[in-house]
Amino acid sequence: MKNTFALALLLLITFEVSCLSVSTTEEKPSFKLSFPKTTNSSTTFYMDFSNTFEYYAVELNQTSPGNAEIVFLYMESKPPSVQDGELIYDDMDYDSYAQKKSEHFLLVSNPLEKIYFTIFTNISISYDIIVSGSHEKLCPKGCNQNGQCINGECKCNKPFIGRDCSVLAIEIEKDKMFGIGAPEEQFYFFYEQDGSQQLRLEISTEQLDSVYVYLLVPDLIYIPTPSVYNQGANITIGQPFSVMINQRNSRRDDDDGEDSIPDKLVLLVQGKSFEINLETISDDRSKKSRLIIIIVCSIAGSLLLCSIGFCSRRAFLKRQREKQTPATPNIDLEIKEKELEIPAYQEQTQKLYNDALEIISNKDLQDGQDNCGICLESLKTAKVICKIQCSHVFHGSCIETWLKKNSYCPFCRFDLKIKAIKENNDEELIPEL
Repeated sequence: MKNTFALALLLLITFEVSCLSVSTTEEKPSFKLSFPKTTNSSTTFYMDFSNTFEYYAVELNQTSPGNAEIVFLYMESKPPSVQDGELIYDDMDYDSYAQKKSEHFLLVSNPLEKIYFTIFTNISISYDIIVSGSHEKLCPKGCNQNGQCINGECKCNKPFIGRDCSVLAIEIEKDKMFGIGAPEEQFYFFYEQDGSQQLRLEISTEQLDSVYVYLLVPDLIYIPTPSVYNQGANITIGQPFSVMINQRNSRRDDDDGEDSIPDKLVLLVQGKSFEINLETISDDRSKKSRLIIIIVCSIAGSLLLCSIGFCSRRAFLKRQREKQTPATPNIDLEIKEKELEIPAYQEQTQKLYNDALEIISNKDLQDGQDNCGICLESLKTAKVICKIQCSHVFHGSCIETWLKKNSYCPFCRFDLKIKAIKENNDEELIPEL
């Protein structure tokens, strides 16, 4: 295992390795060794364990006064070392190092070779080493009688938290707001996740003094500190700390059963006055949000399909017009203006421009003239097909109905009344169907 510790790298110097012979029996499974003050800041010793037990717990307890920063780690077969600027070792007590504790705990499983232990400190200390053998995994301090040891991990009884169940904390309840106002300036809170709904945690203050929040999901380290945490914030008036908690993602599959250890959220709050609220985000609210999203997407999709259909139809009609539209005949505007002044123009009826219609057969249809330009139905099976002066073709009934209300071609706007006035032919060309 690799990790980097600035303190360890600064303190790692040439040292002598001491040998400790560990002899434990079923009658005497543990023993204690006391060490005077170390002469330097790093000490390494190795132990030869007997095969009497499957697990050995090795505890380090500082006996000298002073707040020492201690790193306690071990490695099998050879001493921990530095390679490429990184400290190489098998395991260490991360939690005690982060909490700056004077008591450290390591559990060694199936020791077949020499186990090298190294102690780094920022000051010289004296300490005791306690070795205990067992056929089951042991927990630090026996969980301080505040919990149950399960496979080498403490399941703390409420309201205790920590790796060894030594810290008293306040349990946060869902959907219940409570406030803190006390002379103390440091509080620990916890919430045991149950793997159900999503939650929203909010911490706020109405005081001028800032409140500092540090949130941690215990793993290698069990309690947050101002230097070790997952999320943190400085809370002031109008700037609360708010975070979403997805319990479904944090619940492990192997945590089912009475002996399981549930995931926790642990909070360190530094401040004198603040409020905490853990709100449940109901499934109904989530379902409503999803339903609104589905409805909006459906409406948007429908509008998009309608737009595509409308544009496609316009493009189709345009292509049909382009296929049927020949060169536009030249219109003598002077004649048109002159003949439009004739009073008889106002009295013309449908017969005035019937001569503009020419009945043709299916065989006379040209390429691109397969459909009627008005109803867009096929002309191949039509009984009567009419062709007007601008060469556009239609069903006889369609163009006759059109000309009752209009005097121009539906496609090119060619004015059929001009031709009707010129020829003045009243013969009806369209027989009744």
